[in-house]
Amino acid sequence: MKKRVLKLSLIVGGALLMLSGCGHSSGASNQNKRTLNLMQTATLTTLDSTNQATLPEFNTLVNTTEGLYRLNSKDQPVPAMATKIVKPTKNGTQYVFHIRKNAKWSNGDPVLASDFEYAWKRAMNPANKPVYTYIFSGIKNADAINNGKKSYKSLGIKAIGKRTLRIQLDHPMTYFNKLVTVPVFLPQDEKFVTKIGTDKYGTNSPTTVSNGAFKVTGWTGSNDSYVLKRNQYYWDKQAIKLKQIRYQTVKDANTAHNLFADGKLDDATISGVTAKSLQHNANVKHVDRAWTYYLQVNQRSGQPLQNKKLRQALSLVINRKQLTKTVLADGSKPASSFVSPGTAVDPTTNRDFSAETSFSTKVDIAKARQLWTAGLKEANIKGTVHLTLIGDDQDVTKNVAQFVQQ
Repeated sequence: MKKRVLKLSLIVGGALLMLSGCGHSSGASNQNKRTLNLMQTATLTTLDSTNQATLPEFNTLVNTTEGLYRLNSKDQPVPAMATKIVKPTKNGTQYVFHIRKNAKWSNGDPVLASDFEYAWKRAMNPANKPVYTYIFSGIKNADAINNGKKSYKSLGIKAIGKRTLRIQLDHPMTYFNKLVTVPVFLPQDEKFVTKIGTDKYGTNSPTTVSNGAFKVTGWTGSNDSYVLKRNQYYWDKQAIKLKQIRYQTVKDANTAHNLFADGKLDDATISGVTAKSLQHNANVKHVDRAWTYYLQVNQRSGQPLQNKKLRQALSLVINRKQLTKTVLADGSKPASSFVSPGTAVDPTTNRDFSAETSFSTKVDIAKARQLWTAGLKEANIKGTVHLTLIGDDQDVTKNVAQFVQQ
């Protein structure tokens, strides 16, 4: 019997990936069936990689779709759709990739260089209301596209052959190899997406294709459980040991623990009271993750938090130390930078990037009152200010929302 592991989620840390395409199965509860039972903390809503934004989408995509590179167990890029790790030319601003000849989509279509060009430009097309355009910064013309000065079609990616892809940068990017392992840089089967329609693509199992180790089955677009089955066309299928991965949505930490205890989950994420009670349990493992939780405030015209001083006042009254210690209770730490420690190193100073962009998280009620009063005056707001906090229905999110409200 392979050992099953309970995991405590951390806001700060290193690798985000929980499961790699090579079939990691540290908790498979039944070796004969080779099935891995995992949980998602929210319902899967899309598998369109150009607009994925939540952890369920990320977890599913990294197990069903491969980009040019993927990360190995040591968090280092290795060839996936690309035949090798490419060395840049033209002073570090140009990469030319060759796509594997045996790479296919789960419907049998070949993976082409144009599938990458198509997907990347879809992710930069304003008409698609993309959420990750900023992450393309550094790729040729990306900044100009984001500023509305150039068309998304001018992005520095071009299929210069059936299986040859050229990517141009505005300047050298030392982190480029890791950058392209992020799901928004995954390819899309242009032929399939065009046939299905961009509005329907990735909305359920029948409207999704994969080029990775697994393919999605049993997903309706809104249900809380689905299965990833082996992709018979996967280029490296002989390396895959798992038969399937079962996902189910579990939003409550206590429920996750109970399912784990009953052998129905091989990996469970816990927090809060459940985490406190299991701190010394032999099955508990702390896993660092490069996550930063933050409040996204409405700064539109006419809204109270359009005023900078009011936003600053709000930040100063949130006790992050108390939040991480008593509410999350999972090893999380106050975020002193938008970038998590261990995410990136400044190549010029060799310092952790988070340390170079840090800010104070100290609570200062007196200063908050001063800023709040000044902000109300600046914004010409009189009387009581009513703020609405919206979050998802995960157990941990509700607990955090209640803490912030108090």
